[in-house]
Parts: sequence; structure tokens; C-alpha cells
Amino acid sequence: AKQVARELTQKILEGEFPLSGRRLLNVNIPPVEPEECRGYRITRAGYRLYGNDAHMHLNPRGEMYYWIGLHPLQWRESGEGRLSDLEAVDQGFVSITPVKLDLTAHEDIEILERWL
Repeated sequence: AKQVARELTQKILEGEFPLSGRRLLNVNIPPVEPEECRGYRITRAGYRLYGNDAHMHLNPRGEMYYWIGLHPLQWRESGEGRLSDLEAVDQGFVSITPVKLDLTAHEDIEILERWL
């Protein structure tokens, strides 16, 4: 993990980062020895299937919060042609998924406007 973090950080700091503002990299590293790592793959985010259970907890200030969808951890693969982050890590690759901070489903705005 240290080697991957060092390599990616150097690449970002020494060159021009190709992504625009408000973009991040979600990096997942397989639990293997460095010599067993098969390299890097640019991936898409996998689709997690959440359980139907909810667990109430208290934070350090004594405030309640709910943790939804705990075990079992299950993922669905969509077969869209590009490896998902989970598939890549399962195959021994470092997964790099570009993510953005804007979670708005822009493609659905007009649909909802017509619906209302």
C-alpha cells in the first residue's frame, strides 16, 4: 500500500493531473505481497447490494445514528465491459476509479420536471 501511495502521489505531483476540479481517485489495493500485485487498472465503481437491516449506534457525543445495510457484503457486477473496482482487486490489480463530488443525477432532472 505504501508503494502504491508513493507512486501515485509522485505521478500527481510531478506531472499534470488529467482530471478537472472536484474529481478524486478512489484507490483500492489488493491484499497481496507487492511482487504478487498484477499492476494498475482504471475501473468503474462496483454496485453494492445492501442488506435490509439497520443498527442504531451512539457516536462519541452520545448522539444516535443508524448504520444501514451491514452484512452480508454482496456486490453485483453489471458486465459493462470495464472491470469494477471489486473485480480488479479480486484479480490482484490496484483499482483506480475516478469519482466526482457532484452526486446529482443530471440525466434525471428533466424527467422529474415532466413528472411533476
